[in-house]
Amino acid sequence: MSNTVLDVKENSFVQHIADNADHDTCTFDGKGTFHAMAIIAAVTPGSKKTKCCVPRREVKDEAIRAAGKIPIIPHTIDESVLGKISYQHLNWERFQDNEKYFDQLWLVSWFLKQPRPGWHGSMQNAMMARNHPGKAEIVFLPIIDMPASNDTTINSTLKLIVCQAKKYGLTPKVTFDQQLWWKAMQIIENASLQCLYREMICKLGGVHTMGSFLACIGHLMDGSGLHELIDLIYAANTTPHILRGKAISRAIRAHIIVEYALHIVLHEEQLSNDSEKG
Repeated sequence: MSNTVLDVKENSFVQHIADNADHDTCTFDGKGTFHAMAIIAAVTPGSKKTKCCVPRREVKDEAIRAAGKIPIIPHTIDESVLGKISYQHLNWERFQDNEKYFDQLWLVSWFLKQPRPGWHGSMQNAMMARNHPGKAEIVFLPIIDMPASNDTTINSTLKLIVCQAKKYGLTPKVTFDQQLWWKAMQIIENASLQCLYREMICKLGGVHTMGSFLACIGHLMDGSGLHELIDLIYAANTTPHILRGKAISRAIRAHIIVEYALHIVLHEEQLSNDSEKG
């Protein structure tokens, strides 16, 4: 059982992840479900561990409770804060994305080499020469024995992460799923300007971010023929879920295939026009 101490070095990057953990203690009737907030910390690069045998031992409840404890800080979200939340304008000129043209380069290679690696293989070839930061270490922090969606549970989680970041001189960073992220953002926005919560980077989980992005594409492209095009790839009953960002893996594959087809048409038309001019 891990406590709340992290093995953080000078060049370490620490990312906390918190999510609900539900366990059915009575599997036959489904009653008595245990709801809690589970928290882990990903430390990159992690400390090197030596292999050793884990002894079998009987652990008492007192030893588990003494291993680590998270203070519970009561909190009630002020719903009126929703009208105060504003999104800052992103200054794209300050952001240099050196990999933004990799997709275009891979799509153009369709005409240059056959067979060629798929998208994942191309990205691996492009990135494999870079220095790897090292294998991350996953540290399991104590579980909060309260429903994860409870305001007090989320507030106690934020407090733990902020205190750990302050202890190690790091910027607090945490990832939630969509429901918990929205409540956490309300708590952070409702905090005073001097509160350490204001320094926190609260991120939406990757799957939920991707789902929201895919749902935006489905909404914006409604009536464009994208629905009928995806019907040629998947069953018609699956397409609405794809366009709403629900079936993530199928949606990604469907959009990549559609992108293939569009770029083939565009490139063939461009090559045809160039040959006519020549």
